[in-house]
Amino acid sequence: MLGLDPISRKKFWDIIKELKQENKTILFTTQFLNDAEDYADRIAILSRGKLYAVGSVEYIKKKFGVGYSMILHNAIGPTELQAQASEIASRVKNYIPKALGHSDVALNLIKYVLPFEDIGKFSLLFVDLEKLKGLQVCFCCCYNIKNCI
Repeated sequence: MLGLDPISRKKFWDIIKELKQENKTILFTTQFLNDAEDYADRIAILSRGKLYAVGSVEYIKKKFGVGYSMILHNAIGPTELQAQASEIASRVKNYIPKALGHSDVALNLIKYVLPFEDIGKFSLLFVDLEKLKGLQVCFCCCYNIKNCI
């Protein structure tokens, strides 16, 4: 949420949570789907005065999402990550052939977008990746609403 300092932002979301627990209907707008995901039961996508979709968080994710973002970092350093890059790619493709990846070894990061439909294979992939020395995994959902409108 733009325009609020961290303390005010937390207070705002605490109020929203309280109202939600009281089964109050709350209508708010946001440009940040992570806010909508955290606090909404239903989401509507509007653009240029047109309603594109209404549905649950899961429905919107499947309709407009591109997948989950997996960011890999090596605690030992970029040299170790560079040495592991081909092994990482092999393991990711073994579990999730449609995964899209790119690396920035200078920043000590490798990023993959994992398709929603392969969610059942993620835990096996994570267990396998954790076997690599120093590798750390960050995981989040990503959306690409611009492509749908």
